[in-house]
Amino acid sequence: MKNFFIKYKYGFISVAFIILVSVLGGVFVRRGDDFFSTVTKPTQWVPDFVFAVVWTLIYVIYAVTFFHFSGEGLLDKKLVFIGLINGLLNVLWCLVYFALGNSFGGIVIIIINAFFATFLAKLIIEKGQKLTFLCWLYPLWLYLATALNLAVWILN
Repeated sequence: MKNFFIKYKYGFISVAFIILVSVLGGVFVRRGDDFFSTVTKPTQWVPDFVFAVVWTLIYVIYAVTFFHFSGEGLLDKKLVFIGLINGLLNVLWCLVYFALGNSFGGIVIIIINAFFATFLAKLIIEKGQKLTFLCWLYPLWLYLATALNLAVWILN
């Protein structure tokens, strides 16, 4: 049992970080409910429940991937560093866009985050593990979110 925890030590740390990102992001999104309810949104908007479903999938996919990579010895410093940057950018975007109500600042941050998410997905795919293509959900979702952010900024 001790070997299991040693083998997956960085996997547990990665999962804890992903949970922290999810919780902090959720706190900032809820703090910005008043702001977001007052902005004009495009007529072709994604239904609210889709956001929670997709973000949950993204967090689960990455938690499982990082945990699995930890056990297989595939979780290198570069992957951890880029994952850390993505998590911090996710939290920062939630803070700036929702809690602070700054849609332009949110656009800047999400564009940077989409770049790093693309790089992260590419690094994961290069590991050649089964189902790692699911990690492309994250940058694809950020591309959509960038378009939605831009639309809100233009309309308001």
